[in-house]
Amino acid sequence: MVHNPKFSIITVCKNANTSIGVTVDSVTGQTYRDFEYLLIDGASTDGTTEIVRERTAGLAASIISEPDAGIYDAMNKGLRLARGEWVYFLNAKDCLYDARVLERIADRVQELPKVELIYGDVIYYNGEQRRLVRFNWLNRWNLRFEHLCHQAVFARRSLFEHIGNFDLRYKINADYDWLLRVFCSNRSTAHIDFPVAFYDSDGVSARQHKQLIAERKVVRAKYLPKIIGGPLQWGYRGYRKGRRMSGFLER
Repeated sequence: MVHNPKFSIITVCKNANTSIGVTVDSVTGQTYRDFEYLLIDGASTDGTTEIVRERTAGLAASIISEPDAGIYDAMNKGLRLARGEWVYFLNAKDCLYDARVLERIADRVQELPKVELIYGDVIYYNGEQRRLVRFNWLNRWNLRFEHLCHQAVFARRSLFEHIGNFDLRYKINADYDWLLRVFCSNRSTAHIDFPVAFYDSDGVSARQHKQLIAERKVVRAKYLPKIIGGPLQWGYRGYRKGRRMSGFLER
């Protein structure tokens, strides 16, 4: 009988030879060993795949290197290959917080057998600057005005069968759209109170900030009219004003 691992860790990248090492090492150094590692590479020409092969020798690892239609097409490819009970996406240059992340997650999901999506906190870094971003306050209502870093999220593979994969119509926000689908469908979710990963805040989203914001408005509009009863921007401004009045700082 073929053994299906507890976790499938998926990295999508292209020409990431200067950053892929720290990502892979954070996975291979985990104390919990019941996982597979999938690299979905967009036909790199800089030796990225060779680096990964060297650093994953002896592990259950699969490397696919071929052209794709963008990051979410690559992520969907990873989902089709994944065999783990739980799926986690870790992009090049991002890395797991420490060697015990998978061990802690495995313990928590054992305690929460009905949970389909579990998410922790993330340390955003930019050069020498680091800040802990906590997501313990998120729920199905305020996520429509906020965000949840995808590097914080572990999802049951079966959840994708119920909710669907990433929508390729969105070039930067398909993960945000997917998370809104999950939360607004009342699937069982839970927050865990510890950092999961270091997240590079200078990534694709930061480099294409205007496109990110414009596309995010389109995504939000799919979910907001049912609860706002008015224009998207009015609801968004009202929510932000409420957060300020409640003592929350701008994120």
